[in-house]
Amino acid sequence: MLSIPTPSQSAWDPPRDRIDWLRLTIDRERGARGAYATYRRGNQASKSVRIVLANLMGDWTSLAVGEQNGMSRLDAVLEVRDDGPGNSKSARIALYLSSDTALDGGDVAVTLRKVAGPVAPGKSRRVKISFTRRGSLAGRYLVAVLDPQARLDDLDRPNDTIAGLLGN
Repeated sequence: MLSIPTPSQSAWDPPRDRIDWLRLTIDRERGARGAYATYRRGNQASKSVRIVLANLMGDWTSLAVGEQNGMSRLDAVLEVRDDGPGNSKSARIALYLSSDTALDGGDVAVTLRKVAGPVAPGKSRRVKISFTRRGSLAGRYLVAVLDPQARLDDLDRPNDTIAGLLGN
């Protein structure tokens, strides 16, 4: 549970006649999965409001690598789904070649612009990815990062990174 500090504890200063206190709760246990804001105004009873957010995640459904004359061609399909209760907006996808599944400074960015369009809750969208590079891709990982600049609201940001092993 995350509690927002009272106005005396921080620079946040809502009008005193509007909100006396506010608490934000992320609930993954209930079937509704979501964030809830509970607040009170003056002498009124506490009220809860459900904050509906998307939860983008993905899986590689296809990772095919072909090699010829010192060049590698990759054809892949990334299935992006929204596991949250809210509709997602279009999300940019950043791609990297890596020696492991962890995204770090040693990974090489793939200069390819890809976007996953909006996805409804419980639905998915397939994004086709193809590119050619010099050398072998065998044994490397293709890492996709959904919404790399974190511009969209998302319930679970750590699951926005998807790694897949390329042909050996």
